[in-house]
Amino acid sequence: MKRLQEDDSEKLFFKTVFESGKCPTDLLNVSKDILARCNGLPLAIVSIGRMLARRQNQTSEEWKTVCNRLGSELEINPTLEGMRRILALSYNDLPYHPKACFLYLCAFPEGSEIRRGSLIRRWAAEGLIVGMYDRSLEEIAQIYLDEFVSRNIVSPEQIGWSGRIKSCKVHDIMLEVIITKSMKENFISFLGCSKYNTTAGHDKVRRLSIHPGGAKEKRTFSSKNIVHTRSLTILHCTEKPVPIKFADLTLLRVLDLEGCLWLNHQDLKDICKLSLLRYLSLRNTAISQLPNAVGKLKELVTLDVRETSVIEFPKGITRLQNLNHLLIGRYAYFTRTRSVKIFGWNDGAKVPPGLGNMGALQRISHLDISTEKSFRAMGELGKLCQLTRLCVINRKEAKFWDPFVESLNKLSNSLRYLSVVDRSENEAELEFLVDLENAPVFLQSLNLGGGGGGGGGGGGGGG
Repeated sequence: MKRLQEDDSEKLFFKTVFESGKCPTDLLNVSKDILARCNGLPLAIVSIGRMLARRQNQTSEEWKTVCNRLGSELEINPTLEGMRRILALSYNDLPYHPKACFLYLCAFPEGSEIRRGSLIRRWAAEGLIVGMYDRSLEEIAQIYLDEFVSRNIVSPEQIGWSGRIKSCKVHDIMLEVIITKSMKENFISFLGCSKYNTTAGHDKVRRLSIHPGGAKEKRTFSSKNIVHTRSLTILHCTEKPVPIKFADLTLLRVLDLEGCLWLNHQDLKDICKLSLLRYLSLRNTAISQLPNAVGKLKELVTLDVRETSVIEFPKGITRLQNLNHLLIGRYAYFTRTRSVKIFGWNDGAKVPPGLGNMGALQRISHLDISTEKSFRAMGELGKLCQLTRLCVINRKEAKFWDPFVESLNKLSNSLRYLSVVDRSENEAELEFLVDLENAPVFLQSLNLGGGGGGGGGGGGGGG
């Protein structure tokens, strides 16, 4: 960690705390004491500076209190351990609810780019965020994320067109801080996390995160102490952890298996027995179909099968009356930053009749409407009065747009994001949108794509 000279440290600190970049004279002396404890380390200076900037009382007494809490950790001990203690102060200064949400970030392996949408849906499924009468869960979660960025305890990786964070990362040293906190509080347990394999130390594991490589660590892994697990994260593991038997994990609320290519049909059948499950991500796995028994997951709020070979949903899907997010689609990325994406030929999934029963749906992406079954299902789309995000694709005849347009006219007060892709041989392509009787009046984003059977087509945003 490269240190700054005294003048540069002051400039960075004052610029972080004060909009003018100038420090009031009554705070100059205590500022020097604080900077001495930061020992020229930029991450420490910015973290403490942003924490002070958010305090209402900008008095020397208040700042001296913070300075005393800092002690002289980095002045005496200019090592990683001293840095951890400085960052721990930023964590401890968080309010109660954001603190739990921030601690949750250690479920993701070191260096992970954490997608905003997936994170928010997991927070909600865990009960870590609660909606208010004037704010949605998403709005509250966004406030928390903005708070973390403003305190310099997470860094934004991708920013959307609206200026909203699409993904973020946790600094390696801060990750160590929250992993240590998590171990002490038995908040999340780990396998495959180098120095932090923790399942052996707890009789009951509440949340378990198995990092790549953790599947082979049998000595620290007991099936007895995970039967009470309510959240299981297994990301990009090349083989199935031996003691994991999904059917035994009856208390699971959250199950994230992204990138687990070993997942098979028997695993899916066992997962469909988890009646309390609220969040299920099978993203980027090798599955090609879901069992009809998926309809037994009555509490399910999020179902994510993006980047899979699923092209048709079973009839049972229509029994999921609490489902908010139905996420489908296979993306092809055309930049190293993954900022440009299009969809291939089989990029959507077909839904059976009965879609209108799923009244809690808020987001659907991407639906393939170009079959007779989907034709009937599209006629029910207008019943989904809570739907805010919708992405559809037509690969065949223009007639398949007719029930979609009829339903779209009924969603004019709810839709905020709409993506429409026409891959048919129809020359007029998307001209039918011009004739909408009731266009969505609160629409914030519209993605249109075409190109008779080949490439092209925009995405419907998300994460």
